[in-house]
Amino acid sequence: MQPGKSFHDVEEVYTSDHPRLAISGWFHFPQPGEEGYQSTPQNSKPEKSLSSLEQLTTIAEDKFWSFTPTTDLTSHDFTEEDLSFLGGWINEVYLTPDVVDQVQNAMSEESVVELPDFLNAEVATKIHAHLVAKDSPPYDNSDWAVAGPPHKQRFRYSKSGVYPGLLGLFQHPAFQKWLFHATGLEVSSQRTIARHFRPGNDYTLATDHKSSHPTLEATLCLTPSALRPKPPKKIGISAKAMFAAKETGWTTGEFGGFEVYLAPGDDQDPAVYKASGEGDEDGVLFNCDAGWNKFSLVVRDKGVLKFVKYVSRAAFGGRWDVTSEWTVKETTEDQEEHDGEDDEDEDEDEEWAGIPD
Repeated sequence: MQPGKSFHDVEEVYTSDHPRLAISGWFHFPQPGEEGYQSTPQNSKPEKSLSSLEQLTTIAEDKFWSFTPTTDLTSHDFTEEDLSFLGGWINEVYLTPDVVDQVQNAMSEESVVELPDFLNAEVATKIHAHLVAKDSPPYDNSDWAVAGPPHKQRFRYSKSGVYPGLLGLFQHPAFQKWLFHATGLEVSSQRTIARHFRPGNDYTLATDHKSSHPTLEATLCLTPSALRPKPPKKIGISAKAMFAAKETGWTTGEFGGFEVYLAPGDDQDPAVYKASGEGDEDGVLFNCDAGWNKFSLVVRDKGVLKFVKYVSRAAFGGRWDVTSEWTVKETTEDQEEHDGEDDEDEDEDEEWAGIPD
């Protein structure tokens, strides 16, 4: 066993016919007074840099997706072309001034918002049919690769998206304008990918945000099996009733696949988090179940952890989503808190008249 090079493996138990046996323990460098102890291990980096726990919580920027500069907008006012483009994808409810103002108020107060039925019905129907056909093995790997390393994360990803043109929505200048009106934030760079978490295979581990600059993070969850009701266990309860109650293996947590944002404790390592019991959600900032056509926006500050729970083999299908991150431009107040940062003008609110009649 070598710290930082050897990792344990966790497997899901698929059967109830056999008992689960496990041996647990922790391997570490020899300590003072123990056989083999060396004050400075030969041919090695300092002990902390070899710690597997340290490696898990300091993931450098993943090479498979990198930040690129966004369009330098001279105005956040929508043109007719902008609204036409956005209306071709987004539910018209989220293009009305009153609703967008409500979203911005929620973001200002909570730094997080969740928007159901984000894509318009026509587009959502087409994407659902497209993903249902791709949601069972063997998977089409022509435009997909597997992210790793497995001791940090594993999932399929694509830079062309789960549906033609969908990633382009997130990268379009019109969407950048919408983000400004919905959050009050200006952004300077962006990275976007589509992800697929396969049942019995994929997950990400909890990692913290290292930069002192916050990021604006968006996830559009497009899990087609989230529309499939959980089979009833009680006699007399129909599948229709279960669906009406919106109870599925995704909403109950049985299938995993939920995305969680956590606040690290003051006296604990950021890789360690407590499982919340019923009525106890200390440290959980935001928990978003895998769902269908569900869009979330989160402002992520330094130290906030994030992970996607392992998707159980029992799941009816995989978790599909498009996730995007934007670096947030600093306001004048932010710059005063960070010595040595370049001067930036303070963000100014702009009026938006909404969709013209």
